[in-house]
Amino acid sequence: MIGAFANTLRLELADLTSMPPAAAAFLGALTAGLLASFVHKRMAYPRISLTVPSIVIMVPGLYMYRAMYYVGIGMIASGAQWFINAAMIVLFLPLGLILARIIMDPDWRYSG
Repeated sequence: MIGAFANTLRLELADLTSMPPAAAAFLGALTAGLLASFVHKRMAYPRISLTVPSIVIMVPGLYMYRAMYYVGIGMIASGAQWFINAAMIVLFLPLGLILARIIMDPDWRYSG
């Protein structure tokens, strides 16, 4: 349920607004992290078992495939652009989860 809500939010932000896909992925992962923190507090499930399945669907497989396809047919510039877009999304997914953890877990925020 967490992944369904967070991924739908990500897709709608990317499709219906002019938001870049990486920013939409960040907000989707942030939403998944916040919802997982609420479920974790209520039901004591491990947070990682709630967040990882929720954001796996957000990994940009199509972008990575297109990157390899364009590189394979010799269109290096197009392949590089698709690869950079995929890398940005992959980078912003854990950043969204980290921000959710910083917001929701004061013990983790001040440890260290």
